[in-house]
Formats: sequence, C-alpha cells, structure tokens
Amino acid sequence: MTLTIFLTAYVGLTVLGGVILAELQISGPGNRDIGVSTMLWLPSFILGLFLMSFPGNNPDMATWSKYLNYYGRLIFNLKPTAQLEREWLSVGGLLMILGVLHSPHLRYFLSRKPFVWLGKISFPVYLLHAIFLCSIMPWILYAGAPAILQHEYAKVKSESELLQLPGLFHCFIAVVVTLACLLVAAHYWTERLEPKFAFITEGIKDAMFTENQSALVDGSIHPLLPSHSAERTKAT
Repeated sequence: MTLTIFLTAYVGLTVLGGVILAELQISGPGNRDIGVSTMLWLPSFILGLFLMSFPGNNPDMATWSKYLNYYGRLIFNLKPTAQLEREWLSVGGLLMILGVLHSPHLRYFLSRKPFVWLGKISFPVYLLHAIFLCSIMPWILYAGAPAILQHEYAKVKSESELLQLPGLFHCFIAVVVTLACLLVAAHYWTERLEPKFAFITEGIKDAMFTENQSALVDGSIHPLLPSHSAERTKAT
C-alpha cells in the first residue's frame, strides 16, 4: 500500500520527488554535483523529455509508446483501463528538473534572456492556453475550409457538418499565429495584471494578519527552524 501511494502521480512522485529536488536546490551549488559527472545530467534531461512525450491516447500505435505503456503499468501497478500519461509526465518532469539542477551547461543555456522570459510568463501561458486553443486556433485553422456532410453522424445526431482538416501549411500558420497571440497575451498579463493582483493580495494580507504575523509572512521574523543557508553562514 505504501509503495502504491509513493508511485502515484498525484501524491508520491510529485510531492515526495519535489521535496527531494527542493532539498537539492537549497543545499547550494557546491553540493549539487554529488560526485557524478555533470555530463551525465544531460541524458537525464533528454530522457525526461522523452518520457513526457508519452501520448495520452492510443499509445499502442507506436513501438516506443507501446513499450512504455506495457512496462509503465507494471511499474505503477495500474489497471489496463487506467490512464498512464500522468505517471510518465511526473517521472519525466522530475528527471528534467534533476538534470537542470546538476548540469551547469543546462543552467547556463536556460538562463539566457529568451528562456528567462518564457519562465516569467509560463504561468499566464498555462492559464490562457485553453482559451486560445478553443477560439483563435479553430478560427484560423478552418477559415475557408469546405464543410462536408457526414451521413453516418446524422443517424446519431441531427444533421451535423464536419469540417475537413486543412493542409499542413495551413495548420502550421494556425499554430504559429495562435502561439504568437498566446505569448503576447501572457506577456501583457505578467506586466500589467500581475502587479494589480499583487497589490490586491498585499491589501488582503494586511487586513487579515496582525503586525507580527505580517512580519513572519514577509520574512523579517525568521521561523524557529533555521534554513541550510543560515547554518552555512554561521559556520563561515
């Protein structure tokens, strides 16, 4: 039972794995290499990307995903009808973060301005992407596409018209335009809306907490248990 909980994507892998990665992060750059060559962490990053590409539907259509589907159900003790993509997403994400934490080359590459900007707007992208995928992208994707009547669907539903999927170039344009609109909206959200949300949150915090409690939240009053960085500072 304990092993099953540890291997669940929503509890063990993400929570406990995140705790371990957080401990590695706050332990300081000097302790990150843990005696292993930094070149070994790039394969960890690539393996994480590979595992995160596991498809949510029809994994048996490709050989690599078929094997991941088979062995994943053995490892995570899942029923044949259970979804598996969350488990491989969790493992892949942890491996990616582990590789970044321990590879100076990956940290240098991902600290460039374009990637820092992407990280800054990542949460608004997460919040807004479904809106753009369900609005702008279909409008562009099916603009001018001829509708064809599917008579087999008329037996189950009323007369419904299904749109033909356009060509590859049309799909590429739809993806590029949708992505551009999403990034612009996420940047606007970060620069214009988040400061207002922060101001509102600060006001709510001041209204709810006393002066001492607010100081504890702000960090001017330190918690009872010292952090690793404070212990290292005292030691030096």
